Amino acid sequence: MALQLPKGYLSISQVQTFMTCGLRYHFRYVKGIISPPSVALVFGSSGHKALEKNFFQKIETKIDLPTQQILDEFSDQFDVKSVEVEDWEGQRPGIIKDKGIRAISLHQREIAPGLQPVEDGVERELSLAVDGVEMLGYTDLITEKSVIDHKFVGKVRSQGQADNDLQLSYYSYATGKKDVGLNCIIKPTPRYPEGKVRMVTSRRTKKDLEWMEFTIRSVAENISKGVFTPALPDSWACCSRFCGYWDMCRGGKNYLALGSVEGREDENVAEPKSLVDILDG
Repeated sequence: MALQLPKGYLSISQVQTFMTCGLRYHFRYVKGIISPPSVALVFGSSGHKALEKNFFQKIETKIDLPTQQILDEFSDQFDVKSVEVEDWEGQRPGIIKDKGIRAISLHQREIAPGLQPVEDGVERELSLAVDGVEMLGYTDLITEKSVIDHKFVGKVRSQGQADNDLQLSYYSYATGKKDVGLNCIIKPTPRYPEGKVRMVTSRRTKKDLEWMEFTIRSVAENISKGVFTPALPDSWACCSRFCGYWDMCRGGKNYLALGSVEGREDENVAEPKSLVDILDG
């Protein structure tokens, strides 16, 4: 079938959004409604920029920057991005920034020295067709042996998560490197006051990449058909805390328009529209 994608291409982020909740994808990419960034997004994107600055220059120098320069970059990025946060979820920005500083400091001591990017190995654009679907993505880090995705998270990713991570599969597919890894930088907790870092490695097989192709094609076809299935009601994603579109969807008045009219005695009651029809209306 002929594909009709809102942006003309997909990214793994788009695919993940669609698979988490089709309606969230509809709001973000079809309607073009951008929700305010979450605390986690600001924390993670600021951390990515800090590591990116270090690894960009390390391509030539093969030496890590002084840690304070990397921390300054994180702090500056955090200050700029945090202005857009509307809900700090009861947390203090200063405390969150301090956690990032401690976690990145640990990363620079324990993980960064062992990572050497290849030429064009930082934020490399990966643009190609996957089973007829135009894809666009950017790597965090490519070394001689593997492709690595930085993750600023609350807890270490499991081996199963690394083995099934769709982003890593795309990196492997696009670069031809079978070995991949999640560079986990975990925020400090009472148990780990300085944070925690761990590289969770994996290896992609032909079957893994074929499943990725199937997944991407399936998502592209459903988007083209206008099929935007909502998340399960008990999903972590379907709540006011984790969905920036909650008030426009399940948490708003449009949600009341859903439901079956089966069994109602009033024959003049029209069949309810789909939620997408209601939102488009």
